[in-house]
Amino acid sequence: MIVNILLFPFRLLWNLIVTGLIITGFVFWFGFIFGSVLGVILILIFAPDLFLLPLLLVPMYTKIWDEYA
Repeated sequence: MIVNILLFPFRLLWNLIVTGLIITGFVFWFGFIFGSVLGVILILIFAPDLFLLPLLLVPMYTKIWDEYA
């Protein structure tokens, strides 16, 4: 339990940094994609999953509070 209390601020800060990276990534990614009509058309045709590319950072989240038995 003491480990959770000590690591809580660091884990919270890390998750906030990752959230900021995801939001910033979406802003830059959509700006890049929608800067060109041809880019949007090509992505829609060949790789529609690329619209959500910044979500690849989601696995970087850490658990805020670990439950120990």
